[in-house]
Amino acid sequence: MGMETVPSQYDDFAWFYHKYWGGGPTSFSTHVFPVLERLILPHVRQGGRILDLCCGTGQLAQDLTARGYTVTGVDGSAEILKYARVHAPGVEFIHADARSFSLPSGFDAAVSLYDSLNHLMQAADLGAAFVNVRARRPRACLPIFLRCGQPNRTRRYHDVPARTQCVAAD
Repeated sequence: MGMETVPSQYDDFAWFYHKYWGGGPTSFSTHVFPVLERLILPHVRQGGRILDLCCGTGQLAQDLTARGYTVTGVDGSAEILKYARVHAPGVEFIHADARSFSLPSGFDAAVSLYDSLNHLMQAADLGAAFVNVRARRPRACLPIFLRCGQPNRTRRYHDVPARTQCVAAD
């Protein structure tokens, strides 16, 4: 698979994702926001710029903007982004591949939540995504990628370039 944006497997699945995981009490955002508040947001200035990589249907972007942050969401599914634009109309959403998107630098934080990065099956693809994110935010600390799963588990990605050390918290 090339680095260009191609039709996503999520395009046909977008309605289902939105209906069952995209909002309300089953929204992923409701489960992960307390983790962000504890681990990441204390290190981001009020009103800071946050990159939401693999942003899905926009609930996290909506929650972050409601708290005063400026969010840019990137996702590889055009259909998923239609829902995101409805949930968070003031957010800039970009249809692009996590490994090769192009944005100016200057983000204060970057997140990629849930199982999003598990879709990058090769270590080189995962490394490309990490390097690309790091290039967007040279002023800030290294990106943290969170996955909601078993609490209190942490793993390091060892197969990414040495200058890009990212922690994934389960």
